[in-house]
Amino acid sequence: MKAAIKVLFLFLVFAFIASCDRNKPVEEVYQTTPYVLTIPQGFPQMQIPADNPLTIEGVALGKRLFYDNILSGNNTQSCGSCHNQTLAFTDNGTRFSTGIDG
Repeated sequence: MKAAIKVLFLFLVFAFIASCDRNKPVEEVYQTTPYVLTIPQGFPQMQIPADNPLTIEGVALGKRLFYDNILSGNNTQSCGSCHNQTLAFTDNGTRFSTGIDG
């Protein structure tokens, strides 16, 4: 019985090693989509690093993080709760941000 287990084990190890193809290229799992930024007339051109281009996925992640409460100190307030998008992401002229502690 022990010999059969050893043979089975060796077969499984050999099958595992044989299934590994060293010449197989690594598949790229994550694909990004370039984001076309439209800058309004009168605004300066943005300096976007070549090694960190704008992507649709990156913009979506930024928006999700901006409106996510988990980034606040007590998980109750997002950046977007004070910095209003319709007011150019300002906090409506308040001198100081209220923050999580009021």
